[in-house]
Amino acid sequence: FNGHTGEHHIDIRSHRRYKEITTKPDMHIVSPAEYFWPISVTFLAGVPILVLYLLERSRRPTRLEYASFDAKAGVKETIVVDCLHPSCPTLTHHKGGRTPLEVHEDTSGGIVLKALKSSHPIFRGQRYVTCNHYDIDGLVAVFAATQPLVALSHEQTLRTTSVIGDLRELDLSAPHAREALLLCTWSNSVERDLFYRPFDGSESDGCDQKYQYFLPRLPGVLEGLAEGRRAEDVCAEGLAEYTQVVEEYHIMQKEECVQALCPEIGLAILTPPHPLHYYALFSRTIGYDTVLTIYPGNRYELECKYSGYIDITSRPVWPRLDLSPLVKVLNAHEEAVGVKWSCSRFTDSGPVLRLDSVSEKLTKAQRYGNPYERPIFTSNISPSEFTRLVMSYFSHGLRSVEPKNFWKWEEIHRLNRSIKWDLWESTHTLALKSPVADVYNPGVTKWEAVVVLGCNPTSPSLRERVVTAVTAWQHAAASRPTLLVTTGWDSQSRGESEAETMAGIANELGVPLTNILVESQACNTLDNALRVRALLERLPSVPEGLKGAGERRLVGSVTVVTSDWHIPRARLAFDGAFQGSKMPLKYSSAVSSSLSSEVRCKVEKREASGQQWMLDQLQAQPPPTSSQQLRNTWDLA
Repeated sequence: FNGHTGEHHIDIRSHRRYKEITTKPDMHIVSPAEYFWPISVTFLAGVPILVLYLLERSRRPTRLEYASFDAKAGVKETIVVDCLHPSCPTLTHHKGGRTPLEVHEDTSGGIVLKALKSSHPIFRGQRYVTCNHYDIDGLVAVFAATQPLVALSHEQTLRTTSVIGDLRELDLSAPHAREALLLCTWSNSVERDLFYRPFDGSESDGCDQKYQYFLPRLPGVLEGLAEGRRAEDVCAEGLAEYTQVVEEYHIMQKEECVQALCPEIGLAILTPPHPLHYYALFSRTIGYDTVLTIYPGNRYELECKYSGYIDITSRPVWPRLDLSPLVKVLNAHEEAVGVKWSCSRFTDSGPVLRLDSVSEKLTKAQRYGNPYERPIFTSNISPSEFTRLVMSYFSHGLRSVEPKNFWKWEEIHRLNRSIKWDLWESTHTLALKSPVADVYNPGVTKWEAVVVLGCNPTSPSLRERVVTAVTAWQHAAASRPTLLVTTGWDSQSRGESEAETMAGIANELGVPLTNILVESQACNTLDNALRVRALLERLPSVPEGLKGAGERRLVGSVTVVTSDWHIPRARLAFDGAFQGSKMPLKYSSAVSSSLSSEVRCKVEKREASGQQWMLDQLQAQPPPTSSQQLRNTWDLA
């Protein structure tokens, strides 16, 4: 072959020489077929390596560019994080978002990290990431999308940062919690010092400036904390707030700072010594959705946590209730001057029920700031009564509800519309205010009273007693005004007393709410009798100018209703407690048809011992003869 001319020539001499060489016995000429095996092995080994390389390249997270929400929202190739958008793909924990279920987590930052780690296809073809506000969870989400490799190398720290910053749930015993808390306090302090206090300015104007400042600086802070460098050298701006939170966190770990945890209604009741930072205050509320904080001096705040505003995947969540019925009842009883109970709608990101000044409203920054950054006024309602009202309110609203994941706003609105708040409002307004003020009928000096005694709400006897009492009330009300008094405490710790349950049944059977009085403190039959007498004798006198003016005996007679097997003990208690009163007693028994003869025999034996105990009590300490003696002699707490 002539390489210059491209022509082929056959050299006879070379051909002859080739034949001579190949005919020698010690020579071996490799044929083309013998090249196939090593070439094929090399090829087969190289293909998987090439495929693995291409797969690894495809799994590398796409690095997006941050863009202004106003400029890029709605534009193709844009992902929206930590907020909603009608057309762009979203990675957010907000209700109504289109976040893929397989990457859903409690925080938006956690969602973006999970999507990056799994190479979710939502990132394909995307170039920009944006958010319509700045907060810590938004910062983590945007940072993870713009610098995915750095974010994934600090994944646990960033996840914890989002939880502390957004849900305000701090657990210093968790891994990376202290580094995450330093990140949060650094962001808070720099935002406040260089820009403006959170919620104190316009997010549409300051959001982009904050992201442009924090995004390039966050990797250095993360690396410094991971290397164990001193906080003074890495994020000195947030060290003062960090120290404050850690000190207050240890205060909240004391047993006296938690009065009660009520998982059956998702309520945590806290009693800190003074207003604290939210990161410390809510450290004892992990897993709860509503927090009642009782401060010294009859100061209260009731707050719906952020967990009810977003979609939480790690646990079931209780739906938010409209707090306006509770506000209405509290204002009906509040006697402090210049203040009024108020609360924002349950669709707000963090509704806080609190006592506000009538003349000076809180700013948005104060409402969403830490409790120590706003005034908390003193109420005349006692802590025990306030706690009882709050627990009763949530027990009434959530009585037929179970917690679950992914509540929709439509479901929450529908639930709140279905709750009969008028019953709850009426019974609690009457229980705390003057009973006759709402039911007084001019020209009438005496009322009838039908008293129904409570029992275990799960027992058929409770409804049997109410049905009998309603019949007695209807008979008496045909001739003169009549009150129906329900009495009995929360014996089963359900958050709703026996008296409140019976009031609801009586209202369903036709007794107007204005004619029902609720006494929900009595814990036994003698206590029923004493408290009912005290309640009826505290009724105000008839106003001047009306028949019977000045007379305090507005109740003419009292009919006591209870189960037939309970009548002997009830008679002992009420006859003894009402000695010296001018209210004659009558008794009406509800037939307990649901009791078998065997059970009835056991009940009657128990009642016999109860009657003996009652006699011993009455002999040891005779009942008072006046309402003043009743208050002074008997412990009604």
